[in-house]
Amino acid sequence: MKPLATAWIDNAPTHDPAARRGDAAAPPVIVAADALGAELPVVWDMLAAHAHEPNAFMQRWFAAPSLAHCDGNGGARLVFAMRGTGAIAAFLLVDRRLYGAIPMAHVASWRHPNMFLGGAMIVAGEEQAAWRALFAALTSQGRHYLVFGPLDRDGAMARGLERAAREAGHGCRLVRSEQRALLVAAGCAADYWDRAVRGKKRKELRRQERRLGELGALAFETLSDTDEMAGWCDAFLALEQAGWKGREGSALACSPTTQAMFRSVLAEAWAAGALSFSRLTLDGRPIAMLTTLLDGTAGFSFKTTYDEALAAYSPGVLLQRHNLDVVEALGLAWVDSCAAPGHPMIDSLWTERRRLGWYALSLSGGWHRRAFDAIHRLKEVKHGLTRAGEPKP
Repeated sequence: MKPLATAWIDNAPTHDPAARRGDAAAPPVIVAADALGAELPVVWDMLAAHAHEPNAFMQRWFAAPSLAHCDGNGGARLVFAMRGTGAIAAFLLVDRRLYGAIPMAHVASWRHPNMFLGGAMIVAGEEQAAWRALFAALTSQGRHYLVFGPLDRDGAMARGLERAAREAGHGCRLVRSEQRALLVAAGCAADYWDRAVRGKKRKELRRQERRLGELGALAFETLSDTDEMAGWCDAFLALEQAGWKGREGSALACSPTTQAMFRSVLAEAWAAGALSFSRLTLDGRPIAMLTTLLDGTAGFSFKTTYDEALAAYSPGVLLQRHNLDVVEALGLAWVDSCAAPGHPMIDSLWTERRRLGWYALSLSGGWHRRAFDAIHRLKEVKHGLTRAGEPKP
């Protein structure tokens, strides 16, 4: 089986006469990023400018540092669906040998643990065409199964995947589903806070903020000077390392690769005007910090941390209240919490929910399709799941 590194380089658009003419009617083809050479940044950024569904994790300023620092074995591949000389989609893919504990070779969407959406970016109106092109390319390379996610279940990319699979006669199953907190920023920040948080809790938070202020000078700050970026990153990494994530070994600073990814992503996002970095300080010392990645009018809460020694004063919650003003000032329409479902803090502050789904597809018929169906029937029985990947009532 060809590795994804070289599988589709021969399909570069320069090999297609219609593509060389810039024919917009040329059928889309899948091209490995390597084949685009020096044009890659331009192609990627043009695609991002016309993508329908915001996905900060597929922006070049996030995905390129992620590939550089977090693809330990070099197995991840970035591919583009090209129509003529322009990209209509990009996908991050990787070969996997196991599907859970089951030996089933498949292609999956690649992402690292600090990447909170599946690796897909598609131009508005091209969703079905892009997925069809990907399915065809995978089939031509002898791949039988694709597992992709998470995608927004209510978004155009997920609908396009389902329709493209149905049109092609491929098996398509929603194998996992979950919801996480979402902020839909309608109206002013103060009004949202009053609607979302019950009066008793707001009163308690005001009391905690007063008590915290008695310990020293309390201030809310947002990063505004490029020269301060390194110091803010140092403070964030140290604060996170000092908490439970440090004790469990999952803090960014616990690994040189995740630390380098964090610094690089924030620097690149800042240079692109796509980062909001805020903090709450006590006598100038950060006690809570939050990074939000921006993609147009959408935000993604990337990483947050707080001083656990001050947990009785809820510094992380207080920072979230102040950050609502930042969301309003930036004119964001919505912010994805990127938090685990049922998160005890953010779920109590943000009232909306984003539905996410993971999809498994059988791209071949015959015994491959029968094996695919049998595996998923067993998984549903074993884990007590519905066909939508949700627990049975």
